[in-house]
This record gives sequence, C-alpha cells and structure tokens, in this order.
Amino acid sequence: TEIKAEELLSMANYYVNRPVVDSEEATMYGAFSTTEEKNKKVIGTYNEVLQGYRGTKALALAYLGIANAYYGSGQYKESYENFNIFVEKFPKNNMLAAAISGRAYASFQMKKFNEAAVDWKKITDEYKDSLVYYDAKLELAGCYLKMKEKENR
Repeated sequence: TEIKAEELLSMANYYVNRPVVDSEEATMYGAFSTTEEKNKKVIGTYNEVLQGYRGTKALALAYLGIANAYYGSGQYKESYENFNIFVEKFPKNNMLAAAISGRAYASFQMKKFNEAAVDWKKITDEYKDSLVYYDAKLELAGCYLKMKEKENR
C-alpha cells in the first residue's frame, strides 16, 4: 500500500512538471495541450492518494500537493481547505510552516487579509528557522498595507 501511494505521488509530481504545449502532438510528447487538462490530471492523481491510501506516509504530501495544485489553478477556497486539513492533521510535520504559509496565500487571494496576516505572523513568531520565514515577513507587511495598519509594518 505504501509503495502504491508513493507511486501515485510520483506520478502526480511528474504531471506537475510536464509542459503545456499548444499543439495537436502535445500528448505524444508527454505534454498537456491545456493548463486546465494538466490541473485536472494533477488534482485527480493527488485525490487518488487521498481517497485510496489513508493511513500511509504519502497522505501528508498528497494534501500539500493538491493544495498547491488548487492554488495554481486559481481555486483558492479548495486550496485553503486542503492546507487547513494538513495543518490540523499533521501538526508535527516538518512541512507545517510551509502549509501555514500556503493557507495564508490562499486567504490573501480570497481577500481575507486578516486571516492571512494571522498565519504569516504565526510563522514569524514561531518558525524562525523555517524556509518560509523571510517570505512570511514580507507577505505579512503586505497584509498590513492592505489592511492599512501602518503601525504594524
């Protein structure tokens, strides 16, 4: 079961990295002919892991992958929901700060600047060693600008 789940994750990542080519021959070369087709395939593959491989080690990465795929396709509500599931289900995962930041980005895109600011503030306060720390500091300042809170910048 673990191996099959990992294979599906690998396949989803393969699809993520395939190009979109405006050509009738796109699929012949392993490319997608539209971004919509690519996103549907990526999301569908991550969903296979989420639906069929609960309890595997691949589950956490599948939630991050599908959240990022939804974000990339402009489906911010679905992105937020999946980042949030990750944060709730995997509070000790070493990718937690990245998931919180992803959730903040989705909130920001939905114009929920206060929610985004809360998440980025959490990262700047609690995850100073994370890879997303400096990005969170910058984005937090952007939230404060949007909310017109000059004293917090």
